[in-house]
Amino acid sequence: MTADLLKQGITATVHRIREGDFKLNLLEMGVLPGKKISFLNRAPWGGPIAFQLEENVIAIRLSEAKYIDISLSDQ
Repeated sequence: MTADLLKQGITATVHRIREGDFKLNLLEMGVLPGKKISFLNRAPWGGPIAFQLEENVIAIRLSEAKYIDISLSDQ
């Protein structure tokens, strides 16, 4: 599953970042394997998606979120 499909209130674990143009940017923002990520909000009209990434909040494009492979955490 990828981060763009994550629903509000669900926590997941970053599994890996797929190879592509956005990989380095995501790694520099702290999107690393093993980190907990949860969906916060989506801007209207295809705007950025806000995620809680452990103690930080990041906003990334939908096209970037598709590069983040996640696994759902046990709640």
